[in-house]
Amino acid sequence: MKKILKWMTIVVFSALAVGGMAAFGMEALARYFAEDRFSPEGQLVDVGSHRLHVVLKGEGGPTVIFESGLDSYGYLPWFKVQDSVSDVTTTLAYDRAGILWSEDSPEEKSLRSIANDLSALLQALEVPKPYIVVGHSVAGITLRRFIDSNRDDIAGVVLVDVSHPSQTERYPPKVPPRFLMSLMSNSGFIRRAASGRLYPNTEERDSINQVGPALMHRSNKGQYDEAANLLEMSEQAGEIDSFGSIPLTVISATAMLQNIESMNPEQKEVAIMRADLQQELLKLSTNSKQVFAAKNNHYVQLEEPDLVADAILDLIGR
Repeated sequence: MKKILKWMTIVVFSALAVGGMAAFGMEALARYFAEDRFSPEGQLVDVGSHRLHVVLKGEGGPTVIFESGLDSYGYLPWFKVQDSVSDVTTTLAYDRAGILWSEDSPEEKSLRSIANDLSALLQALEVPKPYIVVGHSVAGITLRRFIDSNRDDIAGVVLVDVSHPSQTERYPPKVPPRFLMSLMSNSGFIRRAASGRLYPNTEERDSINQVGPALMHRSNKGQYDEAANLLEMSEQAGEIDSFGSIPLTVISATAMLQNIESMNPEQKEVAIMRADLQQELLKLSTNSKQVFAAKNNHYVQLEEPDLVADAILDLIGR
């Protein structure tokens, strides 16, 4: 019996080892073919210690800056709105450090490092001032330092269903140990988990559903670092509670509230909290207004791109 158990143990561990090596090998091949198939859509710009990938479209001023959320797909979720707005002015969508084609920064993730990166990028490109800053999701946190430090150059802000610092403080992100995240990435687990995922109101052939999944390995570390430092960045953002009189449009998704009757008590609490904090965002400016997006859950720029584009064009028209 002991010999049988011994051989069974050897067989099981051997199978696990072979399976593990196969998983790591398949992930390495997937990365190789993805790197060979896709190249940067935009340009890589030196911002000092590293380079950032940026996609510029349109011409003239003001310059509309798009900032993404805590997303491994970087600039890609903005493609519909950027294509629309670039017909009338300069638009800029980019990948934060460590996301997609942007190189990682040696600095720790913070509001200051993110603001410095964006400022250096704008200076290097010499795009027309003033700026209209458009942010989605966690960009409601990551953009606050940049907006606060560049008030004289900012003609308007559009916050698209963004996070509020208090939201993160009440419900901090659950971040796995770094070694586990690395293991899941290098073994292909994260790639397989995302397989077949399509962003809302997009086609399978769209770049967001082609480039994003294929190159997500490039973003895993950068996205992890942002999540790991999100609570600290939220505390930093909470200290910036006013943009003065900069015109501000807060676009809030309402799908969660529409389904509130079918939620459990905890989900209801979160939904009501988010709605209250969206109202709280209006206090960031003495010149603010709220627009409700009724058709979607979170990615308003994909599900209702005209709503976001109209908010931007309204600011340009002023």
